[in-house]
Amino acid sequence: MTIDRNIVLARLEVVIDSLGLPELDPKAIAEDDERLIDFAIKHGQSLDWLVMGDIRSYILMAAKIR
Repeated sequence: MTIDRNIVLARLEVVIDSLGLPELDPKAIAEDDERLIDFAIKHGQSLDWLVMGDIRSYILMAAKIR
């Protein structure tokens, strides 16, 4: 499997904008697996979504919050 870094970058840009984190460099994060994992953990994001576009984990989180 090859990771499409451009898609990861686009998703990171959305997350970084939504969380108000303009000081972060989404391109640097998208290009480095360790930074991407650290970002996801620190900011409560799903690697499944960031890398593969799989939103099931977000659907489950939203259901549990209700």
